[in-house]
Amino acid sequence: MVEFIRNFKRQANFSGEDMNR
Repeated sequence: MVEFIRNFKRQANFSGEDMNR
């Protein structure tokens, strides 16, 4: 389950960076 949350957080981070750019 921890891996799933980590993956989700990573995806959210990527999306945030894309939006920031």
